Amino acid sequence: MWICVSNAFDARRITKEVVESASFGRHCETSNWDMLQRSLKEKLMLKKFLLVLDDVWSDDQVQWENLLAPLAEKMQGSKIVVTTRNSSVARIKGMMSPYILDGLSEEDSLSLFTHHAFMGKETKGIRVIEEMRKKIVEKLNGSPLAAKTLGRLCNSKLGKNDWKDFLKTEIWQMQQNDSDIMPILKLTYNHLPAHLKQCFAFCSVFPKEYDFDKEDLVRMWMGQGFIQSGDKKRVEDIGNEYFDHLISMGIFLRKQDKYVMPALMNDLARFVSMDECSRIESSGELSGLSQSPRHLSLIFRCLDKSAQNYLENLTSMRTLIFLDTYETVLDDTLGNLFKSLTSLRVLDLRNKKIKMLPQCISNLKHLRYLNLSNNPLEDLPPSLCELQNLQTLVLLQCESLKNLPEGICKLTNLRHLKIDRSLPSFTRKGRQTKVAGIGSLTLLQELEKFDCTDHRIGELKEMNELRGCLSIRGLENVESETEASKAMLANKRRLDILKLKWSRMDIVSASSELDLRVLEKLQPHPNIRKLTIARYRGINTPCWINKAMPSNLKVIKLHDCPYLKQLPSLGHLFFLEKLEICRMYGVTKVDYEFYGNTKEVKFPSLRKLSFCHMPKWKEWSARKEDQSFPCLIELFMKNCPNLETRPSFPPEVRIIEVCGTRSARS
Repeated sequence: MWICVSNAFDARRITKEVVESASFGRHCETSNWDMLQRSLKEKLMLKKFLLVLDDVWSDDQVQWENLLAPLAEKMQGSKIVVTTRNSSVARIKGMMSPYILDGLSEEDSLSLFTHHAFMGKETKGIRVIEEMRKKIVEKLNGSPLAAKTLGRLCNSKLGKNDWKDFLKTEIWQMQQNDSDIMPILKLTYNHLPAHLKQCFAFCSVFPKEYDFDKEDLVRMWMGQGFIQSGDKKRVEDIGNEYFDHLISMGIFLRKQDKYVMPALMNDLARFVSMDECSRIESSGELSGLSQSPRHLSLIFRCLDKSAQNYLENLTSMRTLIFLDTYETVLDDTLGNLFKSLTSLRVLDLRNKKIKMLPQCISNLKHLRYLNLSNNPLEDLPPSLCELQNLQTLVLLQCESLKNLPEGICKLTNLRHLKIDRSLPSFTRKGRQTKVAGIGSLTLLQELEKFDCTDHRIGELKEMNELRGCLSIRGLENVESETEASKAMLANKRRLDILKLKWSRMDIVSASSELDLRVLEKLQPHPNIRKLTIARYRGINTPCWINKAMPSNLKVIKLHDCPYLKQLPSLGHLFFLEKLEICRMYGVTKVDYEFYGNTKEVKFPSLRKLSFCHMPKWKEWSARKEDQSFPCLIELFMKNCPNLETRPSFPPEVRIIEVCGTRSARS
């Protein structure tokens, strides 16, 4: 039995068709749901059957359960096969692991194409096929439907020149019947919700085989206002869900750390976005283009006068992306564009050999996304700071950049400032760049390094959208625990990694006591997964380290704390997998206090444990009744020359003792 389900999942219709198929085509009179299910159960009871549900789109678990309920008592050996272009269907409860169909081989693609192109014709045109083999195979891209469609369309075009012209035409531009590839592929588009349709269509500005960066594309969607914001969810998180949905539909495929859109999906995107999106792949392709595209990319090396004139007249354009590499765009050209294209929301100028941005960039009042990566920019104009709607500013690989404009903190809607060096200051070749008043950028989500030498730690107070890694340096410049408390680290729930670093290890009694009070006020949010404390000059650890350490920690690094006499109690941390303890010159013994006083297994998830450069450490002991380190696979010890005793470990634990570490007895 073979039932075409398509994108309208009507359980009543499907059940009725299965009943009719099981009755050898006899018409089923009833439409009553209960009677249909009873009839289906009676028809297939005690029978071995094969049921194929073809072209399924719905992943609604309840609909599936209702449909399949009468088949629960099917005879052993019966099979139900589902075909789908939506990978989420394969994740429905009760489904087996999916079988992913690859594209046709080059030989099979060409064979199928030839069959449809030359059926009933003379075979003299086969020579043309051989001459243009590579071009044909590229266009087919392993798709049997593409082979059939192109073969049918090529059926009457047997002249060599006709073939050449025809094969230059994109699939989406060809006139086709309802059974050909583009109308069938359009079912994928029709099945998308409205908010995903515009995201998908936007991707048509990128060429075939383009490597998509997920985060970058989502930020462009944000710039266009394509993402429906939620009350609790971050816009970026919703955008990532959009992208994942498109992956599940087969619209994007993973390619290492990037994504590609299959060629036929690119053709489909161009087909459905014909008036809204355009891309110019050579300067001679201006004729026939939409006169008012909203989104445009240029993929050719020379921006001639005709192309400039065309661009300057697109006053309502929202996206302009330069995708050719290392072609200079002159300052006066940019100036003219900035004066004309005042509706731009997304502007990508990477790799354009731009040394200076025109002041009139301030005309782009609606700009949300600006990418200036890999340009020899030395400075950015102060007028850039007038772009109050800017959400994303990308300055990666701008090796000559000396300074960011002083007023950059006026960009209060800025969420992403992507730069190679640390913020709010970075040093390159003796030059230092600072972001004054960084604390006013309360929506900023990346701030890898914060240096207390240049900024008051209290500027972090309202920056609660920070995520990923935050490294706070120069903590010796924090003057009091009151000042430290203003950082409000406990409110930064989206951070995964926190590094707390002092710059000097010199000690006086005052600095040791101050460091303790400062660190006490830098307690992080419980969501932190990795914690580093380095060059801390205190003799003791604060209360939160001993009693309220974030319970989700997976990695802890304690480096260069030379005056600590005792290691903190860490054995209770259930998720801790890696622990590094290095250059603790004041520690002479590690005992039960390191393991903790709980009755549970100590260090239950720890896999790697390292001790390095601990010259005074002599004793490592544990209580015999304690269970500890059940998951440990590696113990690394370096430069622990005076260690005399240590606990025994199972033989499966790899113990590495190097560079002056005595083989301590167990």
